[in-house]
Amino acid sequence: PGLVPQQRTTDPYPSCPSTGYAADQLASRRRSAKLDEILTPVLEELLHSGGYVDSAEIRECVADLLATADQLQQGVTASATGPKLHRSM
Repeated sequence: PGLVPQQRTTDPYPSCPSTGYAADQLASRRRSAKLDEILTPVLEELLHSGGYVDSAEIRECVADLLATADQLQQGVTASATGPKLHRSM
């Protein structure tokens, strides 16, 4: 779901850093940080290391992904506490 950045380098060889993605940005985060505060730098660095080069597209893609995840989470919460959601076909 969501947008996919268009530009990508050819033959990328992504690998996970030994300290993990966005380790320097996450080292000072508090344990109660919101999920999007943690996922944003990780996903941005993951896409960048995967060969995507346009920083604006990467940020837009991550923002769209997190917005979609938030909508899904709200739907799950609503269905667990309220009326059932019906999917139309």
